[in-house]
Formats: sequence, C-alpha cells, structure tokens
Amino acid sequence: MKKIPTLEEILTQPAARESYDRLIKSGLGKQQLADHISLLLHVPPKMPDLVPRRSDRRTKRLADRIKNMADEIQQVNEKSGLLYEIVLEASAVKPRKQGNTTEVHFTRSARQEVAAFRSLPALLRTYAEYLRSAFKMHKKGWSELHDLAICRFQREIKDATGIYHDRHVASLLSAAFRAAGHDQAADRFNSNQLKALRHNNKKLFSTPKYNA
Repeated sequence: MKKIPTLEEILTQPAARESYDRLIKSGLGKQQLADHISLLLHVPPKMPDLVPRRSDRRTKRLADRIKNMADEIQQVNEKSGLLYEIVLEASAVKPRKQGNTTEVHFTRSARQEVAAFRSLPALLRTYAEYLRSAFKMHKKGWSELHDLAICRFQREIKDATGIYHDRHVASLLSAAFRAAGHDQAADRFNSNQLKALRHNNKKLFSTPKYNA
C-alpha cells in the first residue's frame, strides 16, 4: 500500500492550494476537509482482492464459513464448561514477593474475558454480513465503495457551503490522488465526472438532484 500523503504534501500540487482556500472560505471546516481527503485516499480506486491468493469461489464462500464457525463457537459457549474454566483460570491468584511480604494479585480480568468470548459469535456474524455486502459491491474499475465515499464528500460540501464546488473539488481530489501516486485515478477527476457520478448514483446513494 502506498504511503498516504499529508495535507501539506497535497497542497504543493498545482492549483491545489487555491481550491483548498476556496472551499475553506466557503464554509467547509479545515478538519472536516482534511478528514474526508484522508478517507478517500484510504479507499482504493480499484477494489483489491478481498482475500489475496484465494480462488473467487473459495473467497465467496468465506462468509458462510465464518457464520458456521460463529454457530459452533456459540454452541461451545452455551453447552460446555469452557467459560467456567476461563473464570476459574482468570480468578486464580499468583503470589509475588515484595520485600518481606507476599502480595497476591489476579492474573486477568475474568469478567472482561468472559464478555469477550460471549460476544465473539455475534461479532463474527456481523463480519460475515459485511463480507457479503463487499462481494456484492465488488466490480472491476471504480468500486461502489469508492463512489459512495466521493458522493458523501460532495454532499457534505453542499450541506456546508450551499453548492457542490465541482471545479475546486475535482482539482483538490486530483491533487490528492496524484500526491498519493495514483495518477490514473487523478486524471479522472473533473467537473463533468463529478456531476455524472452524482447522477448515476442518485438512487443508490439517495443523493438529491442539484445544479452545481
């Protein structure tokens, strides 16, 4: 994974400082803008393999395997003495010499460990559902996840400033991706592309129709 550039590194790109200043003067918060740019740079322009070096068929079945594992873990938690063993082991005391006296302390927190193991099946099922959603969004080229992040960024700019500022947003995003070494993605940012992205995804992302 390429290094994420700092805001100052992004603003050294041509026209980036002007676009940044215009967005800030229009009412967008500095931290809000920096956070969104950072988020977009962490979302890959192309969705990588969800599980590297695995076949598509095997990977697509991963969510089912995780869910089955969650069911098995829950059965162990509910029908075996494992959690009781955890409590007994975690409650065991361990003597320790301190000068002429012997101090006794608990090795671990029984309550925290039991709570963690009880919640594990639910966490695994949640992970499996997110994985299924990711497979549905997975496609060649720009992923829907990446499009969603850009659409949300545009909506926040509209909410904060009253208009979309397509030219300045495109300029700033192009600078950010170019500073991150994603030249191909950077070349795709322009006013028309951002408008088309809103139009094409207005139903999927419930993006209201505005004239930028």
